[in-house]
Amino acid sequence: MANVLITGASGFIGSYIVEETLRLGHTVYAGVRQSSKLNNLPLDKIKVLTLDLSNQFSLTEQWDKLSNDGIQIDYVIHNAGVTISSNAEDFDRINFKYTRNLYWSFADLNYQPLKFVFISSLAACGPGNAETLAPITTSDTANPITAYGRSKLKAEEFLKKQQLIPHVIIRPTAVYGPRDKDFLSLFKALNIGIEPYIGNQNQVLSFIHVYDLAAIICRMLESNLKDITYNVSDGQPVTVKEFTQTAKRTINKRAIPLIIPGWLLRLIVSMIEIKTKITGKPSNLNKDKYKELTAMNWSCDTGELYKDINYMPQYNIYNGLPDVLNWYVLHKWL
Repeated sequence: MANVLITGASGFIGSYIVEETLRLGHTVYAGVRQSSKLNNLPLDKIKVLTLDLSNQFSLTEQWDKLSNDGIQIDYVIHNAGVTISSNAEDFDRINFKYTRNLYWSFADLNYQPLKFVFISSLAACGPGNAETLAPITTSDTANPITAYGRSKLKAEEFLKKQQLIPHVIIRPTAVYGPRDKDFLSLFKALNIGIEPYIGNQNQVLSFIHVYDLAAIICRMLESNLKDITYNVSDGQPVTVKEFTQTAKRTINKRAIPLIIPGWLLRLIVSMIEIKTKITGKPSNLNKDKYKELTAMNWSCDTGELYKDINYMPQYNIYNGLPDVLNWYVLHKWL
């Protein structure tokens, strides 16, 4: 089987990519930072590599050492990146420049990987048409509305200009599953009887369960697909109201709707950003997040993806949210 390098392997999505890659029988080289927590990784089954993605030449030395030991990286899954930061420059440095460093680090070797799979984001394209609510397609003109999205798009544009290693770009929408922290706040609110809404309850969202995402990514490795971009969701867009009420039914609690108007959210965001400037600690709720939370259309078209890889998602929010809730309860997060 193949030798697969997975960067960002210790994170939420990365750890599931590791599990799926192992399940398929591949050898995993888990790329992590020096400070990464490894508690979600099966350390007895993988090879851990501490990588400095800021240094292209140190990366090349790593691959040279492996090659001297008779080991070559067959596939790269580049999942490492930053989603929140108190410094906007971090997005460009980590999401774009580190991607460039990793890609170029293979240029001077006597071999190149067979494929470079880049985990981008639907944020790189930006939200869809707010009036027609037509699903976002990969042929739409990208118009990211956040620094995070712009940095991912910049990395995508870099890859599309390269010819050294065939690439596949994966743009997941909102990812959820066991060990995810982003949906925990919603379940906590519902657990105390509050059903929260931000702005328009008819906002259209899309989701992908992390199990399905990992399976999709790994199917790209040995496929004939190359130099292509895919948007990834479960193919079943829902409104904010439908999603929140599904979560409420899942937790089986009575809750009172609490609608937070846009002006109040903007005020809250401004106060949080002042605190961030003082403390230097980034928050999940900031001006960019406000733009994402209030964009009306995050539905995306996935028809070509599932046809090309002969796969259908196993989860949607109706059977996926109970999976998440059970994990929260079992691990005493809720």
